[in-house]
Amino acid sequence: MAVVTAVTLGLWCLGLLLWWKIRVPSNLPRNLPKIPVYVSLLGLWSDLGQDEIHDRWLRKPLEQHGAVRFWFAGRWSILVIKPRYLTDMFRNEHIYAKAGNQKKIPWSVIASVLGDNIISSHGDNWRLYTSIMTPGMTKWDFDCRPLVNKSQKLAELLLQAHSRSAPGKGVVINPFILRYAISVMGQSFLDIDFQRLIFKPFYMNFPVADKYPALFPSRKRAFTLVKRFESLLCELIRDRPRTGSERKHQSDNDQVVHMLDQALKE
Repeated sequence: MAVVTAVTLGLWCLGLLLWWKIRVPSNLPRNLPKIPVYVSLLGLWSDLGQDEIHDRWLRKPLEQHGAVRFWFAGRWSILVIKPRYLTDMFRNEHIYAKAGNQKKIPWSVIASVLGDNIISSHGDNWRLYTSIMTPGMTKWDFDCRPLVNKSQKLAELLLQAHSRSAPGKGVVINPFILRYAISVMGQSFLDIDFQRLIFKPFYMNFPVADKYPALFPSRKRAFTLVKRFESLLCELIRDRPRTGSERKHQSDNDQVVHMLDQALKE
């Protein structure tokens, strides 16, 4: 009897904790539609694409109300599409400050990888990153040869994968596209080649799991991989020779990495 009581109490406490975690905070507008939590998790166990999920569960309430309450990255957020709301957000940057993963879920693996960056930073940090990186990304004489070469290689790999597949079977292109995008970015902006790094969708929806790597061995390994990736990245950026790395003055052919090198020296 005591065991049954203890199990019941434990389940009740677990249910209460789960309810508290996924409840909608009282400070969010109540007049906005609430998208069920399970919609955010459909990608974990279904073959539905993000466009199908959007069309089936999000499009109608978004078009009707302009905004919805939506579960994302382990917390309730407001998803906005109405132009008037967006304009107000962009014009009042001091009120609607951006908050990246390093602030929302600083304990997570993805926050360890991305840190404070040009996409999710705000104010002085954003202006600093922009002043350094923009010249290298907006050149008129942008060299498109790496993009062409990588695109040709991508086509070759896809054709090879298709030739090895069973009759009537297709090829999953996601891994190819991921490696292609990272490789092009590395060669075009950083003058180096990268390997891929993948984040599991479960931990994007429930990043609180990253707080307990002892309970989730895969997350402990993920943190270890992040540290190794960070060390490798620093080695590649600072120590490996690159084309034009010995230049002392800026030129029209400078890539983003050359701007970062100069900023680090200054």
